[in-house]
Amino acid sequence: MLKLGTVPSVIKRAVSLAGINVGPARYPVADISENIDKEIVKMLDSYGIKHVG
Repeated sequence: MLKLGTVPSVIKRAVSLAGINVGPARYPVADISENIDKEIVKMLDSYGIKHVG
């Protein structure tokens, strides 16, 4: 999962998709694209983690 982007942005997005709003990563870290969201959702599914995405 960490190959999808920077550590803070991917971790924070995964936690947000799991239903805990932690907000976006701060500058200078880039936002996550919708394509990356799909990969994160696949990972959450593989671990049986419920998600909102």
